[in-house]
Formats: sequence, structure tokens, C-alpha cells
Amino acid sequence: MAMDFTERHPRRKTNASITRWCSVIIPTLNEASTLPVTIGHLAAEMRSGGIEVIVADGGSTDGTVSIARALGCVTVQSPRGRGRQMNHGASQATAPYLWFLHADTTPPADWVRQLRKAATTGATATFPLRFATKRRFSLLHVYGWLSDFDVEAFRFGDQSLFVTAQNFRSVGGYDEGMSLLEDNDLVRRLGKSSGRLSLLDGHVTTSPRRYRQHGVAFTQSMYVFLYLAYRAGASNGWLLRRYQRAFG
Repeated sequence: MAMDFTERHPRRKTNASITRWCSVIIPTLNEASTLPVTIGHLAAEMRSGGIEVIVADGGSTDGTVSIARALGCVTVQSPRGRGRQMNHGASQATAPYLWFLHADTTPPADWVRQLRKAATTGATATFPLRFATKRRFSLLHVYGWLSDFDVEAFRFGDQSLFVTAQNFRSVGGYDEGMSLLEDNDLVRRLGKSSGRLSLLDGHVTTSPRRYRQHGVAFTQSMYVFLYLAYRAGASNGWLLRRYQRAFG
């Protein structure tokens, strides 16, 4: 079920919201090793007061929350689950635009210019994806390259999502009943409500850690299988059981 923002989690009151143009929402669960790198790419705009960074933590035990606070982020605690965490972070946002960014994903150098350009049109937007790998030839390069195409099937959370707070709340945010593919589901609902997703220039870079752990071909094959099953109408519970069987 998507979240009703009119009833839960009132927004924080702050005078800084007058000048902030974007609230960056980062869901975390034991991301102490990755979060500082990602925040480093946002730090200049944080210092200028243009953005706030809200870390929505799902119960980390590795110091993620204390690191986030030390880096100047707003921190909120949430029941575990990426959709729940991102909804909870968004409920605390004070800016007119929301940018959902994973803790192990770093934005391009000109991300401010790119997002401000998208903001002038009010478009929902995302970046193409690249994986952080030094291998010259890898299937990961192919998988990243596919995100360059304007195809709804290639839209996932690692690419980040930029959306007006109004549009996000109008569709009820992330479906908290979904443990998988909640990002693709949101993009599909936003597309029906406010128009097709805009693909930005450049790319975000994300960690291939799950691919390294389970094997590139196997991991991608499972993602394709799960996505096709989702589009064929499989329940999220069924998808989750297959996911856990594959990845533990």
C-alpha cells in the first residue's frame, strides 16, 4: 500500500526550507563504509544551504547514524524496508523537490546543474547508471549501458529519482507493501500521473557489490526473471521468496 502523506509523519518546520530547493533522501542499513563517499559529493551544496540530506535509517548497527549526523545530515529512524524508509525520509523533507539516492551510489560532478535544469520543467528525472568496476570488458558495462535507453523496464532505484514533492505525495509515495521493485512501481505510477520520466545527461555510479558476491551473470539473470514475473502479475511475496532463495 502506498503511503498517505496527509495523515502520517508531519514535515519538520524550519526557516531554512525557504531557501532549500531540494531534499536528498538516502535510505541506509549498515552503510558506514559507503555513506561518507556519497555525502562527499553533496557536501558543497549542503554547505551553501541549497539542499538538506535526510538519512532514513532502518536499524544500522555499524555507526551509520552517527556518521551521518557528523556529516551534517538530518537522521530519522524508520521500520526496515527501503520503501518505508524513503517514505519516512520524504515525510520529513522541507524542500519542493525530492531526490532519492542510494548510499552506495555517487552522482556526476555536475549533478546540481542537471537537477536544477530538470526542476525548471517540473519533470520527474533519473540518471543512466554505471557500475564502479575497473575491468575494461565486463557484462556490468552492458547492464549499465542499457539504462541509457528510454525504456521503463530499465528504471530502477540505483539510478536515483528526482521528483517534485507534490507529485511524489500525489501518488502516495512508495508502496510499502512491496519489498522488491518498489522503485520501478513508483516510476510507473508517476508516469501515469505526471508524464514520462526524463533521462538526464551523464550518469550515476553505483557499487556492484551484490554482483561480485553472487556472480554477474547469475545476479542479472535473477533480476530479469523477477522483473518479468512482476510484470506478469506475481505477488510481491512470491517474488521475495525467490529473491531470498537466490541471494540469502
